[in-house]
Amino acid sequence: MIFFGVPHAVKTSFIPSDLRVFLLIEVVIIRLIGWQEVPRPNSRTEIVQAMRRIRYECKVQNTKKRKVTIQISVDGVRIALKKKKRKKKQQWPTDSDSIELMQHPIYRIFYVSHDSSDLKIFSYIARDGSTDTFKCAVFKSNKKSQAMRIVRTVGQAFEVCHKFNLQKNSLEQNNDDHSDTPCEYTDRCSEISDDIDERKKDPIPEAPLKRPSHLDIMPTSNFNFRKTSDNEDKSPSSPLSPTIEMQKLREQLEQQALQTREALSQLMLARTQQLLQQNRELLEHLASLGGYNESDRPGLTPANIGLAPQMN
Repeated sequence: MIFFGVPHAVKTSFIPSDLRVFLLIEVVIIRLIGWQEVPRPNSRTEIVQAMRRIRYECKVQNTKKRKVTIQISVDGVRIALKKKKRKKKQQWPTDSDSIELMQHPIYRIFYVSHDSSDLKIFSYIARDGSTDTFKCAVFKSNKKSQAMRIVRTVGQAFEVCHKFNLQKNSLEQNNDDHSDTPCEYTDRCSEISDDIDERKKDPIPEAPLKRPSHLDIMPTSNFNFRKTSDNEDKSPSSPLSPTIEMQKLREQLEQQALQTREALSQLMLARTQQLLQQNRELLEHLASLGGYNESDRPGLTPANIGLAPQMN
C-alpha cells in the first residue's frame, strides 16, 4: 500500500496474513469538485448522469476546486479540508491540520467508480445515516492511476470488512454452540438423577410369584400366520422379486400385443367382407340393368355373374 502526503523517511511494516491491514489509514491529497444529494440510483446510467450533472453545475457556477485529503480505512472514508502548510518539520498529518467535511462508514457506501470519459475524475455515493438520503461526491486526482488506486482501495476495504464480519459471526455461533452444550448436559444429568431418586423413594410393590394351576396349548394357526407373513415380508426384499416383476410385465405386454393383433385382424376381416358384399351388389345391379348382352356373350348369365370372382 502506498501512502500519499507522508514523509519518505517513515516506513510501516505490514502483516500479510492479517485481514485487518486496512486499519492503517491511507491518506491521499485530491481536489473536491462538489457534492449533492441525489435520489437512490437504480442503474449505472443514473449514477453517471448524477456525477456529470454535478460537474456541469460546478463548472457553470465557476466554483473553485478545493484541496482535500481522503482517508480510507476499515472504519470508513473521511474527507477533510486541506490547510496550507507551514514551514515546519515533516510530520504525520493530524486532525488539527484539517477540517472534516464528511465521513461515511464503509457499509454505507453505495457505489464508487471513476468516469469513463475522464479517468482522473471519480465519485462515490453514500447513504447518510441521520437523514437517510444519498449523497454523491465528485473528486479529481492529479493522475489517472491515483484515481484508479483510490477506487480499488475502497473496494478492497469493503471486501475486508465483509470477510471480517463473516469471521466474527462464525466465531459467535461457535461460542453459542459451546455454551449451550454444558447446559444441556447438566440438565440431562439432573433429570436422570431426579428419576433415580424418585424410583428409590417410591419403590414399586412387586407381586409374589405363583405357580400356574393349568397349562393352555397355543393354537397352530398363529404359527402358520406368522410364517406366511414372514415369507411375504421376505419375498419383496429377496433378489428374485425384481425378476418376477419383469416376467409379469413381459407377460402383460405379450397379452396386450395379442389382443391388438386380434382386433386388427377382425377389422381387416370385416373390411374385406364389406367390400365383397358391395362388389356382389354392383354385379347384380349391372346384370339387372342388362349391361351385358346374352347374344354377344352367351356364357354370361346373371347366375354366372353372381359366381364371378370378386376382387379385394
